[in-house]
Amino acid sequence: MTSIVGAVLLISTLSFWGGIIWLIVALFRKKSVKPPLGAVLLGMVLFAFGIGYVLSEISFIPDSTENVGAPEALETAEAPDGYLRVELSDMFLRKADVFAGRILDRIVLTLRYENVGTRDIRAFTGVMVFDDLFDRHIKSLNLTYDDPIRAGLTVVNRSKGFEPNQFIDSDQKLMTAELQDLKFRFEMKSIIFSDGTQIGDPQ
Repeated sequence: MTSIVGAVLLISTLSFWGGIIWLIVALFRKKSVKPPLGAVLLGMVLFAFGIGYVLSEISFIPDSTENVGAPEALETAEAPDGYLRVELSDMFLRKADVFAGRILDRIVLTLRYENVGTRDIRAFTGVMVFDDLFDRHIKSLNLTYDDPIRAGLTVVNRSKGFEPNQFIDSDQKLMTAELQDLKFRFEMKSIIFSDGTQIGDPQ
């Protein structure tokens, strides 16, 4: 197929420029010679076809010709905690306001995700645990984040939170508690790295 396209490009180029040269010579000699417009148009069409095909082939050339193979899967028993640090930096109750489009109260969390490892992270999942100062459990919430976090960088996420139920004791405690009166920890379940490898068990 490549040789055919090369031949088409060669013929179209010769046809196009041959017609142009013919026209220039005819004008220079001031003779009433009918220029080969058909050859010029045919050359332009063939040339456009050839260029279009070449560009379409170039767009499918891979970034690298080196075959590195599929990444080796890590043991799922490897602890994921040493790769990412999750911290709760702020928490507040945003009251319902129908005029602002907020029908329910919402506890808004500000979380910091610090990639303390040397590998870029694609996504992670785990459980946020809230305890009081005496280590008595208050509430646990699932947390999944699926935006990339490059190695050594920290991401601040202010979009997490939940709608508390005023009839549930644990939610009432979080609605009225100050951040300094709580103990927060994150129990990592699984991490997916940018190369496709995964550690931990999301279940």
